[in-house]
Amino acid sequence: MIGWMQRHKKYLIVTIWISTIAFIGAGFVGWGGYDFNSQRARSVAVVGKNAISKTDFNYAYNGLFNYYSQMRNGQFTEEDAEKLGLAQSVLASMIDEQMLLNYAEELSLKVSDDEVASVLLADPNFSTNGTFDKAKYEQLVRNARSTPKDYEEGLRRTLLLAKLNDALGVERVGDVEKEILGAVYFMQDRLSVKVVERPTNLQLGDDALRAFWEKNKDKYKSKTKFDLSRINIPVKLVEASEEELLAHYKENRGEYRDSEDKLLTFAEAKKSVVRDYSFSLVKTKALELYAKVKKGEAKTEENLSVFEDDTVFESEIFARLRESKAGDVLRPFAKGENFVILKVEKVEPPRVLSFDEAKKFVYVDALEEEKNKALVEKASGELKGFVGSDIGFVGRDFAGNFAGLNAEETTSAIEQIFNKNQKEGFVLFKDKAFLYKITEQKFLNSAKFENFGSTLQNGIRQIKNAELKRDILNVLRKRYEVKVYDRGQQDGN
Repeated sequence: MIGWMQRHKKYLIVTIWISTIAFIGAGFVGWGGYDFNSQRARSVAVVGKNAISKTDFNYAYNGLFNYYSQMRNGQFTEEDAEKLGLAQSVLASMIDEQMLLNYAEELSLKVSDDEVASVLLADPNFSTNGTFDKAKYEQLVRNARSTPKDYEEGLRRTLLLAKLNDALGVERVGDVEKEILGAVYFMQDRLSVKVVERPTNLQLGDDALRAFWEKNKDKYKSKTKFDLSRINIPVKLVEASEEELLAHYKENRGEYRDSEDKLLTFAEAKKSVVRDYSFSLVKTKALELYAKVKKGEAKTEENLSVFEDDTVFESEIFARLRESKAGDVLRPFAKGENFVILKVEKVEPPRVLSFDEAKKFVYVDALEEEKNKALVEKASGELKGFVGSDIGFVGRDFAGNFAGLNAEETTSAIEQIFNKNQKEGFVLFKDKAFLYKITEQKFLNSAKFENFGSTLQNGIRQIKNAELKRDILNVLRKRYEVKVYDRGQQDGN
């Protein structure tokens, strides 16, 4: 999975940013103009005249981090993020976007208020029964930890980038280009194939394990440990007047909806209103106590220790803890029927595990490496003089499964066969190797060329536009100065 992420992380950064528009991410990102000297402490970089704030960077980074975490069912750590170069990729993508925004402004491209309004009014995320719902819009914006003003400014920048893409986009596609791409897309190979199973009867002694650990010990580290103290502030339902509850309902009515996203009446939502109103009162007291704890006028009580991958707190709280140091106090947050104030007493960073501590993990990884080496040797040996089963002609659009492979493995095998410039070879999977030999080829099918002509045209246009964008960015990097202030998040310009 990490390998797949590494190959596609640049695409994913764009995807995450698009997702924020639909409120899947952490909130719309805004940049705006900054004074370099006064904003240096709050910015990670300045591109031309626009700055990238630390807040915006953290929103983008956390959004992408959470996306990867979801893809791996929560099994994604800061160490994984470092291996991927996640922070560097996010910042590089944000810098490229600022380059293009600077250029769009230089070309005097503008987005009017009416254009922004038209997109908002047409967005189904903000409508109820086909009509724009202002309360729903504002609530969704709040859920994304943003404001209408910030969201609309972000939308304006998105529309400005779209205008720039339209202004610079390639439209004309030649017939020869379509034929070349069509040949690549619709070429078919006649394959002879065989599946070779990975050896399973390997054993490793302590000497081999220790040698493996010595070579890879930086991979085996303890989790970051946080020694904390906390105050739990219980929330009890209050005996509030009808007027107080009604006022709270009116102020937050967009939050009270049924399963079909329709607004609830005060009577229908009253039970939830009582609970939320009670929480709002206790939150005020919690903030007052939080201020006292920060000043040393009040003390925390219960002590606890947690590791960065514990489930005792939400991922958002651990994100805040990762940015904290000893002595810091976290703002109160709701957990169950309490508000919680956390004080960081000590942070123990990851350390390299001793051989004995890491041995059970080392054994799994070392054995996996040895099995893979054995599989490569076995597959390479069988490829000499290879004669497999003839499965006929196969194209990129093959929809079945190869014998011995599931659907995902078959798709991967086809991709690698057509992307390699080799007549024969093998594709490795976790427990087997898929050997293949191309015995015959046939090229473009005229019927397919006619049926997929528009698809080929769009594909060529996308390729040419991507090349054009890359060339433009290379020029813009010489035109706009980039100052990166936080070198811990991005090395170099």
